[in-house]
Amino acid sequence: AVAMFEYGGPEVLKVMDIARPIPKPNEVLVKVHLSSITTADTMMRSGTPKFGRLFLGFPRPRKNIVGTGFAGTVVGLGEQ
Repeated sequence: AVAMFEYGGPEVLKVMDIARPIPKPNEVLVKVHLSSITTADTMMRSGTPKFGRLFLGFPRPRKNIVGTGFAGTVVGLGEQ
């Protein structure tokens, strides 16, 4: 996974191994084959505009895994 633990430029991105997530009820687990990098991803990484941090986390991101667009295969289902 690619993660970030602070706002900033591309240098704050870290490639790391994470445990395989377990899908919660009404969720799916997707094995990601491709991921995009969008303007929104860049803005979330840098924490701009500053008012966006009210939703993303202040003073650092609440969610560490980055990425908003992807394509993949469903490999697991949570309880329904």
